Amino acid sequence: MKWQKVQPVLIIIIFFIALALRLPQLTLRPMHGDEAVNAVKFAQLLERGNYIYDPQEYHGPTLYYFTLISTWIGGIDTFKNLSEFSLRIIPVIFGLLIILSLIYLKKDLDKSVMAISILFLAISPFMVYYNRYFIHESLLVFFSWGIIVTGYVYSQKRNWLTAIVMGIFLGLTISTKETWVIYVFAAVSTLASLGKFRNAIKELNLKHVMIAICTMLVVIILFYSSFFTNIQGVSDAISAYKNYIIRAGSNDLHNHPWFYYIGLLTYFKMQGFPQWSEALIIFLAFIGFILIITRRTESVKKNYLLKFIAIYTALLMFVFSLIPYKTPWNFLGVMPGLIIIAAFALKELGQLLYKPAVRFIGQIVVLAAIIHLLWQSFQLNYIYYAHPANPYVYAHPTEDVYKIKAQIDEVVSGHPDGYDLHIQVIAGGNDYWPLPWYLRACNRIGWWDHIPDKDPVAPLIIVNAKLESDLIRRLYEVPPPGKRDLYLPLFDSYTELRPGIELRAYIKKEDWDLVNTSH
Repeated sequence: MKWQKVQPVLIIIIFFIALALRLPQLTLRPMHGDEAVNAVKFAQLLERGNYIYDPQEYHGPTLYYFTLISTWIGGIDTFKNLSEFSLRIIPVIFGLLIILSLIYLKKDLDKSVMAISILFLAISPFMVYYNRYFIHESLLVFFSWGIIVTGYVYSQKRNWLTAIVMGIFLGLTISTKETWVIYVFAAVSTLASLGKFRNAIKELNLKHVMIAICTMLVVIILFYSSFFTNIQGVSDAISAYKNYIIRAGSNDLHNHPWFYYIGLLTYFKMQGFPQWSEALIIFLAFIGFILIITRRTESVKKNYLLKFIAIYTALLMFVFSLIPYKTPWNFLGVMPGLIIIAAFALKELGQLLYKPAVRFIGQIVVLAAIIHLLWQSFQLNYIYYAHPANPYVYAHPTEDVYKIKAQIDEVVSGHPDGYDLHIQVIAGGNDYWPLPWYLRACNRIGWWDHIPDKDPVAPLIIVNAKLESDLIRRLYEVPPPGKRDLYLPLFDSYTELRPGIELRAYIKKEDWDLVNTSH
């Protein structure tokens, strides 16, 4: 059977494998703090119909506006009715689009390289895990990759329509997250380093350039101005970069060594748990870089697309590794390039195996490695989805958040005030996320970073264990004798927000009696 007939079927099969790894049980994993923050920010758009860009936090608006699509389809119009599925389905879709975008590069990507790349993108545990996160990265990677794909298409056939599409992708990338600067820097620097592309730039159609720029500006203004409901958002989008530049090197909590990302993907082992590794992709990509840079094969000498992807990916890796501030998902944008280069290396190495017996052994090894990646994707996303033994679990809440929600629901369902019961959540540094997501049904809840000295104390209090002594002083020392209420512990066992971050809860005795009476 000819490859031309097999390839479409193979791509469809791989696509459904990618879908099968990403789509099921999107509600399984507890909401990460960042996901919960994004959900609260989206709720403002959902319920009020407008979005206010904040230059201090939350990043760009595209994630929130695209999420409106899933809520419109689902008939959801309130924060209380939101579900993890309605939020996480959006990054899942964009994760799948990243995979499909490689089809547009088929002219200069060897067919086997394209197929292997699509397969690795589909089953990479790292890609699968963060494609299921309600954060900006999956959108950012697709949009930034869209710039490269449309740029490549434009180099093959220049027309105004492709220029418009490129302008749209540029605008969407800039409107997604402030780290777009790194992607555009890497792309422009790569273009400048390649002689053929430098000549192509000189021959650009000025009209097409203006069309792309104008389209980009329209997209940026539309999103940051919240479709002209907040014009201030456009200037705020410019002022935001000062804050993020400062944060990039001054946040000790997220500062990691330069080799953090490579180490995370290459080897991770917690005692008593499986070993995790995507070293196959890293190793093959390293070989691919060498083959492309040395230009020793005929498949490289005239393939400027491969050279572009290699240099672009290397620059992204360098910049992200250089910046002290690191979170695992920031590396998501590097993975498509790494995987394409790894696929190229695998194809080149396969051609060196002339003897049938040796080639068969090589194919068995590769098949075993692919099965191992599939096994890891399943384990990390459906078994160890929130466990510290998972290398991609980063500052993640424990499943105790479900217990906290269940306990609070039990109290309010039996209390005369119901979901209007006054609740206080107190944690230093406002370190109580993702509880605003899990307690979103509560109508009268206050969030504090300290024990209030003068404000009334709520009948139900959730407090960080480190502040418990301050709470005891507030309850039993500050009020005068005769006006001190007795509080009882609510949780019957050790309860963590995140590993090592203990939360405790207390309820006023008379309110607890009301709950017990109703039950």
